[in-house]
Amino acid sequence: MVALELKRLLQEGAVLLLVLASITAGIVFTRYDDYLAPALEIFLLLYASFCGWSLLDRERRDGALEFMLALPASRVRLLGLKVLPRILCLALVYCLYAVLYSLLEPPSLLPLSSLALLILAFFVASLSLSVSFRSFFAALCVTVFLSGGFTALMKWLDPMLDYGRLMERSSLPLFVLGPLFVFAFRRLDVRPLSHFNRTFLPLAGVLAALSAFALYAAHPYRWRCHFILDDGAIVRITCDTCRATEWISGAEERRYAGCIHPLRQHAGITYVSVRRNGLGGMEESLARLDFATGAMRELYALPTGWELFSGRPLEAGAVCGPAFYLLAAQKASNEYLVLQVGPDQVRPLRITLPAGTTGHPYLFHAVHDPLRFVVEIAGSIWIAAPGAEPLRLGAADSWAAHGSRLLLCTQEALRLYDLTAEPVTVLEIGGRARRLGVTWSPAVQRRVLVCVDESISVLDLQTGAMEAAVGPLKPLCVFDMGDAMRLIDAPRPGEMIVRRLAGGRITEEHTFRWNPELRVFRIYERGIIVFDDSRYEVYRFNR
Repeated sequence: MVALELKRLLQEGAVLLLVLASITAGIVFTRYDDYLAPALEIFLLLYASFCGWSLLDRERRDGALEFMLALPASRVRLLGLKVLPRILCLALVYCLYAVLYSLLEPPSLLPLSSLALLILAFFVASLSLSVSFRSFFAALCVTVFLSGGFTALMKWLDPMLDYGRLMERSSLPLFVLGPLFVFAFRRLDVRPLSHFNRTFLPLAGVLAALSAFALYAAHPYRWRCHFILDDGAIVRITCDTCRATEWISGAEERRYAGCIHPLRQHAGITYVSVRRNGLGGMEESLARLDFATGAMRELYALPTGWELFSGRPLEAGAVCGPAFYLLAAQKASNEYLVLQVGPDQVRPLRITLPAGTTGHPYLFHAVHDPLRFVVEIAGSIWIAAPGAEPLRLGAADSWAAHGSRLLLCTQEALRLYDLTAEPVTVLEIGGRARRLGVTWSPAVQRRVLVCVDESISVLDLQTGAMEAAVGPLKPLCVFDMGDAMRLIDAPRPGEMIVRRLAGGRITEEHTFRWNPELRVFRIYERGIIVFDDSRYEVYRFNR
């Protein structure tokens, strides 16, 4: 029976085998292997699916299904006699492909091990559907739908997963249909197939849903974003999937559903943006949250299609007086709102920004009397106000602000503006100017480190005074601590040096070293946090 089954399988699958042979010849003898190699993998999956689905196709067409079921053999033995030649044939085809792969190394989509697992998964899934579906196309569509669904779920759970591991993990749930089919096949009899389907298909659907839930529940959280709050607590978020947010303070932990981004801590209140996956897509709102107790109060729900452009973590928007201001936009229609955020309410203010600009707008400073906002868009600095046309101050490579003062550094000059009324230049120094440590430094602070034509100085934005600085100065980050400035540098992987700048002189304060495998770091005013998807280490600054 095994030899007869193998002969039938080769006859019925001759067309697919001919296509596989033709594609292989094309890879060997033509220069189109970039297109043919992926096509060969796809047809291998089609052939695996056909081998599984064709389990009872000949008996069904010949009307011999009842005769086969009446043979003096157990259902499991019959199933084994039918499945064995299919596995042998599929294994032979795959071995030939593996030889081709090792000799020619074609530009395939998947490595050999991942493709083997996916081929076997397609075979098992289609085999499980062989009794329920008379049409190969229908069985193939269901198999592809299940595989695609599990793949999409895995990609959503871990967007950084490479393609090979993604296909391996997403194919595993298809194997659960095999044991269910064996269990159901043992009870297959001469009654109409609809009787079999009424039991098997609902159970298969439930099992597929449970497999998806198990994938979701068992998948580890991938923590992408980490924050250090003013009280020293840690907040980390699964940014790519918006599955969870975790607050950690000492031995105490609290977990929240969705992405809760700390925007700013102002007047003792932590303001957050809350993002959750809704039926219409990503839903975002602004709220105040006490991470320690979990008490949350929503202040403003963004309309559909709008999003917050918050800027630096924990330094979102701009503080001015008792309130702080956040920029929200609907880029498709070039509409902008500045949200005036108070402890208990949010007041939206409509502003105008130039149309047709690329890049994200970044509101980083605000000035009162009259109320105006300083916004950076694609390297240009604009002054915007409610009910007024925006004013372009010019392009800038780096910038800083404090009170009514605004610093712009360009390739031609350093310019310090006073924004009390109309923008007025109060200091201009020609030469190639840049602000040092701009990547991680706060946008708003009174004293900044600037370099003009390789001459490094500390500039007081409020007075315009400049003081020369001496020492090794290539900092990633600069903090104005009042009586001194804190400079942070990373000379090599896994190491950061914290220096103190006072009176024009630099002294080393501390050196932090950590496991170089933790490649991602964030610098906050309270300290440094280094992390990967599952681990983190915190190094706090001295007060």
